[in-house]
Amino acid sequence: MKIFKEAKQLPKNAKVFIYGAGTAGKAFFFYLKKLRPDVKVKGFIDTYKKGRCCGYRVYKFDVFLKKIEKTHYDLILIASMYYEAIGKALSEKGIKKFALVKGKNPAYSVFVEERGVKTFLRNISNLIVKFLSLIFPKSEKRFIVVGEYGGNFVGNSKYFYLYLKNRSGLNPCWLTNKKEYYDYLRKQGINVIFYGKLKTFFLLLTSKYFIFDNRDWYREYGLLNFLKTKKIQLWHGVGFKYIELSLLSKEFLDKLTEKEWKKLSKRYPQYDLLITTSEFYAEKVFAPAFNIPLEKIRPLGYPRNDALYREKKGEVINTDAEILKFSGNWKKKNGKISLFAPTFRDLSIKIDFRKIFEYDKFNEFLKANNILFIIKGHSLPGLKYLVENIDKYNNILIYESKKDVYPLLRITDLLITDYSSIYTDFLHTKRPVLFYPYDYDEYKELHRRLQFDYNKMTPGPKAKDFNELVFWIKHFLVEGKDGFESERERIFNLAFKYGDGKSSERVFREIVKT
Repeated sequence: MKIFKEAKQLPKNAKVFIYGAGTAGKAFFFYLKKLRPDVKVKGFIDTYKKGRCCGYRVYKFDVFLKKIEKTHYDLILIASMYYEAIGKALSEKGIKKFALVKGKNPAYSVFVEERGVKTFLRNISNLIVKFLSLIFPKSEKRFIVVGEYGGNFVGNSKYFYLYLKNRSGLNPCWLTNKKEYYDYLRKQGINVIFYGKLKTFFLLLTSKYFIFDNRDWYREYGLLNFLKTKKIQLWHGVGFKYIELSLLSKEFLDKLTEKEWKKLSKRYPQYDLLITTSEFYAEKVFAPAFNIPLEKIRPLGYPRNDALYREKKGEVINTDAEILKFSGNWKKKNGKISLFAPTFRDLSIKIDFRKIFEYDKFNEFLKANNILFIIKGHSLPGLKYLVENIDKYNNILIYESKKDVYPLLRITDLLITDYSSIYTDFLHTKRPVLFYPYDYDEYKELHRRLQFDYNKMTPGPKAKDFNELVFWIKHFLVEGKDGFESERERIFNLAFKYGDGKSSERVFREIVKT
């Protein structure tokens, strides 16, 4: 499939249809509008949707095939994570004039004007909420803690909530808009509140502090943007990739009007306090990425890293309890544990592990050396990890991707990852890290721009293929060798100001001063 990574690569004066009428399609539409006004968009195509998008008609695929002649356009540009299935469907219908466009930041979609009665009513309700928030008194003892993807109980939010819950005199609430999370957490004794209920609305109005560790809250809980509270962003990792505003191209930003820039800024809320892990990351990464002054950024450490030093009360909630128990027993029998935790790809909905592991051969190696190999995929909803017939491999387990993995990290002997920032957290254990960037060239060119040099920021060997992977696992876990201690210490000192397991306490004391 042909791939266009930059707008300048598109043919001059091309007539195009955009396949995908979701966020990615809208973002790409505005990206084209600013950087390639000569390219004429004829409309949108979508597998399931119809109607209008960005002022243009959306054709369902079957309708498009019947009504649009191939001579009426030059190219179909696919803006969707499901590009493989879309490309296959186009090919099967004899369409060859299509290409994949490198995913443009979803932030671009904020420029697509919304109109209609729903938008008007939403704006009115936002004004009412803002007014009510000004007149309701705020409780300094109540913290509203928000997890990723609609309230999943993981990450920095989880561990900071547990700290607050176990501290007397406070009233932390966990916010969710997913019934499955609500029902589960209630049974676990978590003070969970459901977004949309009248009681929850009152609690939101009267709480002084909102705690986040993600960027999707402003979509999941729109009213929170208009409540006058102290907003604290814990974030969810430090590594080597560009994040937030830094992901947007300078070429694009330079073309924005002042009005457009103000509109874009609304997608990146201003926080009263932003937590990171070191002065280096505060200055080089978070200040430009969040457009926030350094004095509002505190290198206090991540609450979830406290779990790497000692067991935390309540940490087993929302873990893969079966694998966690099995792993603990494995360690007691002097077995070794290796955890593989790859990150997601911006343009891929799935990672096919069959292409990077020879499972039969691998399982025999693990079995012979008493090694348990656990795969933990990224928690992003919708991602798929393909491992066929996993049950026949006794030494390979799949950890539930949406579950908290940090209690497992505490007993893991070797962490294996590709581009995930989880490796920096694991440095607290002082145990080895092995990197498996099997698709490095594709990843940096197609999926995500890297802010820092990959090799300089990753303190461990780089396995380019399966054979090298086995070689280094053997090096660390069978032969008991290392040799990367000084590199890990160098990166740890760069990434973390503290290494004492007391981050939650520091964060709490800073928040109440805010």
